[in-house]
Amino acid sequence: MTMIRILMIAGFLLGGFSATFAMPESARPTPMNTAECDYDVAQTVQVQWKGKWYEAQILKVKDDCSQYYIHYTGWSDSWDEWVTPDRIK
Repeated sequence: MTMIRILMIAGFLLGGFSATFAMPESARPTPMNTAECDYDVAQTVQVQWKGKWYEAQILKVKDDCSQYYIHYTGWSDSWDEWVTPDRIK
């Protein structure tokens, strides 16, 4: 087995090196978040916690928009949490 073939197999086993090796930079697909989230980072929202609604600010959003990391306004950072969209309005 030639050295090039060994390197190509090793690259493939380690994450697809051989697939990107043969493809020019301009032809490589660009990863992108295609999900359109209902809420944005820094947006002020209302979040439901134990049946009551509290003002909060969105700090982070998961790539697939399945969860939002929020900070409750006026509360300690220890209350910051990941919440699902059904708890936000």
